[in-house]
Amino acid sequence: MPHNPTLLKNRNTAIKAAYKALKKRNPKWSWEAIIQDVANDFYLSTATVAKIIREDDATIPCVDTVIKYTKAVQHVASQLALL
Repeated sequence: MPHNPTLLKNRNTAIKAAYKALKKRNPKWSWEAIIQDVANDFYLSTATVAKIIREDDATIPCVDTVIKYTKAVQHVASQLALL
């Protein structure tokens, strides 16, 4: 069954509003923390929320990119710990 476009638009609008409210209320929080909190509130994955937020805020990087570079940094750190 196809998704109702009106419901998806309303959900996305609510997600963007929640993100902006949390960002304003907690200016020192990282975007990752805000997205995680919004994702928990809406029972969605952080990747889904990040994609919705990125529609309005291009400064939010793709979650796949963040995960890839985080794993690379962790690998380098583990290799350095062996030295």
